[in-house]
Amino acid sequence: MTNVLFKKKGGNIISFTANGHTGFGEEGQDILCSAVSAMSYTILNGIIEVLKIDLVQNIDFFIHDESGYLSINLESRSEEDIEKSQVLLRTLLVGFDSMKNYEDYIKVSIEEV
Repeated sequence: MTNVLFKKKGGNIISFTANGHTGFGEEGQDILCSAVSAMSYTILNGIIEVLKIDLVQNIDFFIHDESGYLSINLESRSEEDIEKSQVLLRTLLVGFDSMKNYEDYIKVSIEEV
């Protein structure tokens, strides 16, 4: 099961965490797990490469491929960085919402902080 958590503050998404493998298919053959990874990495790369928000410098993300863990945290970033990232993070939320038919494999939660 992959647990996905979006944290919101003041209406803005300030962090995203995906943890675990979906278990939808065999290791290396799990298309649902691949979709989770592809969407998550695309958003992370979009924040760094397209929006030019330097997460690498400040270590605001963490990836552990073996356990299926990826986290992006913008909480300590400027309001400008948080605002700039909203289109991408909300798009990611829409992407995960489109997977709601796979609730036995992916659980999406939104927490207000």
